[in-house]
Amino acid sequence: MNYTNGDYVLSIVEAGNYLWLGTNGGAIKYDKTTGEKIFFNKGNSLLITNLITSIAIEDNGDAWLGTPMGLTFKSGSDWQTYTSSNSPLPGNNINAIIIDNNLNKWIGTNNGLVKYNGTDWLIFNTSNSPLPSDIINTFKIDPASNLWIGTANGLVKYDGINWTVYNSSNSGLTRNNITSIEFGINNSVWVGVKISSYYDNGGGVFKFDGSSWSNYMPYNWPWNYSSITSLAVDSSNNVWIGAQKWSGETAGIFLLNTTSNTIAFYDTVPGAGLFPALFIDSLNVKWIGTNKGLVKHESSFYTKINTSNSGLTKNFLLGLCIDKFNNKWFVSFSDITLGVGPPVQMGSLVKFDGAEWTTYTYLNSPVSYSGALFCTADDIGNLWVSPGDYEHNILGKFDGTVWTTISLPSAAVSAYLFADIDSSIYLNTNDGLYKYKNNGWSIVAGIGHVNQMIRTGENLWFGSGNGLYKRNSSGLTQYTTANSGLPDNLIHCLAKDPSGNLWIGTENGLAKFDGAQWTVYNSSNSPLPDNNIKVIAIGNDNIIYLHTIASEALIKKEGDNWTFFDIYNSGLAGYPYSVPYPFPPYNYLSIEAIAVDTSNRVWLATNGGVAVYDKMGVPVPVELVSFTALIKTFGVELNWTTASETNNKDFQVECSIQNSKLKIKNFEPIGFVNGNGTSTELNYYSFKDETVSAGKYIYRLKQIDYDGSFEYSNEIEVEIGVPDEFALYQNYPNPFNPTTKIRYSIPSVETHRHASQQNILLKIYDVLGTEIATLVNEEKAQGEYVVEFDGSGLASGVYFYQLRAGSFVQTNKMVLMR
Repeated sequence: MNYTNGDYVLSIVEAGNYLWLGTNGGAIKYDKTTGEKIFFNKGNSLLITNLITSIAIEDNGDAWLGTPMGLTFKSGSDWQTYTSSNSPLPGNNINAIIIDNNLNKWIGTNNGLVKYNGTDWLIFNTSNSPLPSDIINTFKIDPASNLWIGTANGLVKYDGINWTVYNSSNSGLTRNNITSIEFGINNSVWVGVKISSYYDNGGGVFKFDGSSWSNYMPYNWPWNYSSITSLAVDSSNNVWIGAQKWSGETAGIFLLNTTSNTIAFYDTVPGAGLFPALFIDSLNVKWIGTNKGLVKHESSFYTKINTSNSGLTKNFLLGLCIDKFNNKWFVSFSDITLGVGPPVQMGSLVKFDGAEWTTYTYLNSPVSYSGALFCTADDIGNLWVSPGDYEHNILGKFDGTVWTTISLPSAAVSAYLFADIDSSIYLNTNDGLYKYKNNGWSIVAGIGHVNQMIRTGENLWFGSGNGLYKRNSSGLTQYTTANSGLPDNLIHCLAKDPSGNLWIGTENGLAKFDGAQWTVYNSSNSPLPDNNIKVIAIGNDNIIYLHTIASEALIKKEGDNWTFFDIYNSGLAGYPYSVPYPFPPYNYLSIEAIAVDTSNRVWLATNGGVAVYDKMGVPVPVELVSFTALIKTFGVELNWTTASETNNKDFQVECSIQNSKLKIKNFEPIGFVNGNGTSTELNYYSFKDETVSAGKYIYRLKQIDYDGSFEYSNEIEVEIGVPDEFALYQNYPNPFNPTTKIRYSIPSVETHRHASQQNILLKIYDVLGTEIATLVNEEKAQGEYVVEFDGSGLASGVYFYQLRAGSFVQTNKMVLMR
């Protein structure tokens, strides 16, 4: 299982009512109508990496996903990855994909252009074609079926036979690194380029009408935004531009009005520093991919859409801890200063309780703008966190409700944090080791720089750069290579097994100490790939999990059996480094922390987000990939999707009315939806709540197994506004047999200045005007109401229902069909 930050939206394509998004956290299938999102990542699919740079969708729904590690094909539940090792692909760094009218797949790589018809691969490069560069950044197919190719050294038009190259030597282009291509009216071609340096004043957007060139420069005082990252042309032939001052610098969205030839700046996402994708769908809705998520621009409204399946603010994590309530806490850090330099992903402290994510940043906690370096949980449930920079010389304590800040004993930067019994806190800095107890600090003498601490019974152990220290009632004992079986004096990590044995990860091997005997594991006498042990954790099942500096894997030691999980044989996701051409990209995995929970589920803080390993397989009976709510005329529609199910009997839908004063959630069941037992396919569910009126509602799902065990989903909140006018809605269903629901609304007192209670009449008539039934005849307060009508004793035919309130009268028609 993977939990990632997917803020970077790198690719957007449309497939019917869906958008497919390529992000730094995986791929997303997004329903434009319901807002439902299905996430695909290393943990629940056969993607080779979570960094998706490009996407193309066939008419039958099959997906082609480009990554820096190869090309992945998804057809239903089948996945296949093509790389330069198992196919004719000339390189694994996929920059662009497009499908032509003949279903040929065109693939842009850093090693040439590829045409694939499903059987044969055809490779074009600078050696066998007029291509000016093997680095293919982008391409687009025009209405005449010509392929326009953006390379690192010019623009190319290819009609299937002839190649035409445009560059700064033979055209109006002033820069040759082509990043974006779009088409306007009258066969015009719009081209975006990337500039070569911060001081390059060229670049911008170029228009080619077939004979002449024009150049447009996005500008927002006092800067030219001359490095173009994305383009899109709307139905009015206006050009939307994603641009930067330079690579890594502040970015913006610009609108070029082609009638007036003016450019306007749009601050669509404050703080966004990148706009790598722009897409305008068939309804002229603008979709903007940023480094802060997806933005929908419709009419004059902007809606930000979360593209992460977690609360993580970045994927490179530094640590984690699990508190006594089984909450998981993750820390991340960015070496940035508030208000200085380009916007980047900030660090944070993030809590996951198994259903909900809560993110703590400098805006709502003592965590600094850069984030946090260390966290630890004490034995009574407090969470302690160190911001870890010079500007925030404090320690944060969180009891689940209130934050308390504690000044540090010195100006030194924190280097390690540990909570011992009785809520004693140890803080290691480059100025020494300190202990916080009873609201005061004291220096811990006699111990050098501490990398990790652990308690086994009465013994408190310190792993340092000067060996291993043990402190108990008898005093302080030091173990080194000179007086013990330690293989090295530099100790990185410590763990204890259920028998009380101490496991020590050193610079030169793994050691086990039972209090008398030492056992050492290294690359000479065990399957360890190297001896530099970075992190270690042990579950209550006595299985050891560790990571070494050079292994790029999670290593599992179960007795004498060793198992290695890496990015190729597991759901672990590292970080793909796209190094300069012609070297291939390299997916590097670093595990920064390991923790095992009470269910022996292994949680990993990595440079690719959070990974969860369960030796028993799927850790929960139902893998819920989305849960959304829509406000409809009849009430609220809940939709959810599962990726897999095991012994799933049903879902109990629960609702709580939000009490804004007491903030108490009293969930009550409002319905059941049958599950699908055991399934590995996507299953879609829906439930309608037709009982709501004005107010705030919170929904959740209670998933129940056949054995009676259950799990709760995350919660979603819906707010139903107060009506501003009388309304009588169409009955649902219609036609009906024998019952139907009729919904009506009563406006607010302030709007219509009526009395707080209004007498409401709702009656049923036949086609002759004869009154059949009175459904409502009483005073009602403002709000939305639903009443059920039972036509069991009536004949098939047309009937009318009428709402009266003062001078307001409305009549609607309904059909009873037996």
